[in-house]
Amino acid sequence: MAGDWRVSWSHQLEGKVGAIATLNDGVIIATGGIVRLLNDLGDFIWKRTFQFDVYRLVSDGTSVAVLSGPGFHLLDIRTGNPLGEGRSVGGGFRDCLPRPGGGWLLADRGDHIHMFNREGRGISRLRPGRIRKLIGWLDREHLIAINDDGHLICLRL
Repeated sequence: MAGDWRVSWSHQLEGKVGAIATLNDGVIIATGGIVRLLNDLGDFIWKRTFQFDVYRLVSDGTSVAVLSGPGFHLLDIRTGNPLGEGRSVGGGFRDCLPRPGGGWLLADRGDHIHMFNREGRGISRLRPGRIRKLIGWLDREHLIAINDDGHLICLRL
């Protein structure tokens, strides 16, 4: 195999990587309850600590959604500062997806989907049944997801 591959940088982190989100100029990594932004040169830019282990990171380009324990938190990508105070539900959230035009959509571990604005404030709650995975958008209104039975479904929001 031909190629000029090499390791650009390497770091020893606090523990096992629980979640990762790639950016245009870096990567956000969660180990336990610690979330760090590393730039493309491998320099640590900021660090935030959460009470519970982080299991999902999703970026929309300007902010990053953090799913940790029963909660949903938004951080500014540039500074790592929280946007709002966060939200939580009993049992926590299962998945997260940025909305076209801004905002966030989260599936909880029950049978609800929660819609949030860009700042993480709740807009509405829908009850489409149990959702295993949020896949993506066909357009601004139609969401593709996998339900609890493993079927691909399209939801009009």
